Amino acid sequence: MSISRSGCRFGRDFVVFLVSIGLLLTGAAVLPTSDGVSVKAADVVIHHYTYSGHGAEWQQYLTAMAKRFEAETGIKVNITVSGNFDEWRSKFTTMVAGGVGPDVTDAHPALAGPFIGQGYFEDLRPYIQRDRVPINEMPPAAVHGCTTPEGVIWGIPVSIYPMVTFFNADIFAELGLLNPRELGENWNWDTFTQSVRRITSDLNGDGKTDRYGTYRLDWRWEMHVHQAGGKIWDRFNFPTKSYFNTPEVLKAVKWLYQLMVVDKVESFSSSYSVWNGKAGLTLAYGPGVIKTYLSDVKFKWGIALQPKGAVSRAARVNPDGFQIVATSKNKEAAWRWVRYLVADVNRQLELTRFTARMPSLREAMLQYPKAMPNLPDNWMVFFQTAFDPASYSPYLIADAKLDSLVNSTMARLWRGELIPEEALTQIHEQATKLLQQQR
Repeated sequence: MSISRSGCRFGRDFVVFLVSIGLLLTGAAVLPTSDGVSVKAADVVIHHYTYSGHGAEWQQYLTAMAKRFEAETGIKVNITVSGNFDEWRSKFTTMVAGGVGPDVTDAHPALAGPFIGQGYFEDLRPYIQRDRVPINEMPPAAVHGCTTPEGVIWGIPVSIYPMVTFFNADIFAELGLLNPRELGENWNWDTFTQSVRRITSDLNGDGKTDRYGTYRLDWRWEMHVHQAGGKIWDRFNFPTKSYFNTPEVLKAVKWLYQLMVVDKVESFSSSYSVWNGKAGLTLAYGPGVIKTYLSDVKFKWGIALQPKGAVSRAARVNPDGFQIVATSKNKEAAWRWVRYLVADVNRQLELTRFTARMPSLREAMLQYPKAMPNLPDNWMVFFQTAFDPASYSPYLIADAKLDSLVNSTMARLWRGELIPEEALTQIHEQATKLLQQQR
């Protein structure tokens, strides 16, 4: 009995089909690589390079999820932890240049800035569109923070960090002051100023301040420029023009200068923090601090929206998420790992259980209390801040010299070595020169 060529081909194809089904059922799926060669998922190992600044809980979360991911897919994830900000950048550059770059990273915009415009990260749009990952269900500010001016999505958020007001309710009650939550719509720059001045006190009469009105007011200082209706650059991602010479920037900086340098409501020291009861409030933190700093305090604390400036209650919304490195030889496996972490509500809530961070998907955000105990009953201010149209993503700066210029000059301002007009003029003039050199 003879068998035709077409029959042989059908037989071979049928066997391949059955083998593929078997591999899929066992979790050993077949994945393409960058050179077009298909390999079994069980043979794939991807390298995830993480930033130590995310904290120990983040590393524990990644380790636990990597074990689950391998059990479900057969793909192994090796996790390497960097040191600080500068070490991450240095090692990442060296690894990619040496041809041994990681497959996945979890850099935030401030960390990734210099690498994005140089093409270090894969454009995730095709993957997101193909697999219908619901980024439209994430806060627009967070997604915008992971998108270049040309529309390239270089990362995808798994968590967000909306900045709100954290306050010590006992201190406000002791002084007979309405606290930020009680003030409601009247929580604004004026009532903020009145409150922090009252709270700043020499409690034992020795001529030294024992309690300060605010904590870390110099952090995220540009929020108050936005609350005044301004911006510090012409655009958030890869700015081309300085706005440091505009009236809105000067208005916000003069207000902050009066409070920090003249009125001295800020200690600039972690010895006088909200968390240890030696400061009344802070505007520079998001939900992640509840587990880190507030889980075991001995005072009643609360949260509220940002104080309203002349225009809005604008707040920075930091996105944290994942990137696929453009040189990866296992992009499909890397994407599968990223999608595994990001695209499922229950897995996003696992992130919350480990880290107390707020997830990025709207549905997961609304279930935040399920994974995060001990929340104040007005915890929705996190949600409101995240989706507030006035809220914004961190500025994405490609040139580290710009960041250094701004940070060093503003530090001199807060130390009282410069006045606002001098500091802003210096930044504007030097930044303009640096930006012109980039053209």
